Amino acid sequence: MVKKMAAVLTGIIVAAVAFGCGGAKPNGVTVPEYDNQLEMMIGGWNSPVVTLADYQLAKDMGLTHMFVDEALGLRGTPNFVRNLEYCEAVGLKAIVSMGNAMSQESTTVDNTDYSQYPAVTAINYWDEPSDAILPQVAELAEQHMTRYGDKLMFYANLLPNDATSYFGGLTFEEHVNKYCSDVLGKLTSGTKMLSCDIYPLVYKSGVHSLKSTWLAGVERIAIAANANGAESHFFIQATEHYSYPAATEQSLRYQFFVNMAFGIRSFTYFTYAGSVASGWGKPLVSKDQSCKTYPAYEYAKTVNAELKALQSIYLSYKWLGTLPVIGTDNEEETNTNFAGLSDPLERISFIKRQLASQDTLMGEFVDADGRNGLLVTNFSNPFDDQSDVVKIEFNNAKKVAMYTKGIEKIYNLKDNVIEFKLEPGQGAFLIPLA
Repeated sequence: MVKKMAAVLTGIIVAAVAFGCGGAKPNGVTVPEYDNQLEMMIGGWNSPVVTLADYQLAKDMGLTHMFVDEALGLRGTPNFVRNLEYCEAVGLKAIVSMGNAMSQESTTVDNTDYSQYPAVTAINYWDEPSDAILPQVAELAEQHMTRYGDKLMFYANLLPNDATSYFGGLTFEEHVNKYCSDVLGKLTSGTKMLSCDIYPLVYKSGVHSLKSTWLAGVERIAIAANANGAESHFFIQATEHYSYPAATEQSLRYQFFVNMAFGIRSFTYFTYAGSVASGWGKPLVSKDQSCKTYPAYEYAKTVNAELKALQSIYLSYKWLGTLPVIGTDNEEETNTNFAGLSDPLERISFIKRQLASQDTLMGEFVDADGRNGLLVTNFSNPFDDQSDVVKIEFNNAKKVAMYTKGIEKIYNLKDNVIEFKLEPGQGAFLIPLA
């Protein structure tokens, strides 16, 4: 294998502008137009100090949803209701967190009809249920349908795939399938959401690494969501805790695009405000000081703006599968995350050949008109600071529209080939044009 690749673009840039609207470009190139009303869920876990200014701060960062918890006001109290009112005032959707208490003995009995609050879009009933808890979660789903129907979405979040001791002897695949049949199966109308948290970036003894089982878990959620007509959702690790490092702009962008290479469509930062747990690092905003932000807030704001520029395009495409590409700089020619995938693509239908210097993910997509889409992301650990030079030969493409970091670029191709560089953590969505 060639060990190094030149970082020279084969295509000629004929346009480089902020994107989102599609249509004809100044040089006459026409790219697809998509519904600009489509919106990606970008949520925050741990709600902020209860003031209008703090909720406006969350909206200004680019959040669309807020998981409203009880840290600053018990459910049913005026202070808790103010969270919902402030969400409505700034244009955030609220997800009311029940604290895993609704099916346990609890001194808190909440008979509030949350469908009466315009901002509330979902009820979060359980975070990380074990296999033994799934029957109770299924009962909650039935109760939810009786009480709310499709007025509000039922929400619960699954354990990561390496939490094997909680699956009651089942594999992660069996656990996910059981949740889909026993819980999501109770939801006869409205949006179904299949959510999971896997925090892949690890820092121990001065060494940054990736969880070797990460992609297997993402793939399983992606496949199950497609099979069950559900929206897919993952949490993004944004706060230093345990063995997880503090976030950088590159590490946040990286997590989004790796998940998106598997068609994941909605996300939440963990955490937005600070945690009540001890020993955690700085989140995005303080849980105690009004409008106090930390560096990760600005990192997330930058990445959110890039995602919003892409969302109408990305959400208009259906994920078909993901091709893992071993990089030419990978002397071992193997990747444990890639090896753990159960159903990777062996090729992408509209690509003749591909090459990348770093280990790379290529997600194949198609829109409602049968137009091909390709999400390419640098899979090297963003803390390793390795750029990725990617070369793709399409079957038949005279031009390519590329969307990355909030910019649209149109490339003329010679012999159907494009070559481009991805920075650490960077991903790009490509639409080949005949």
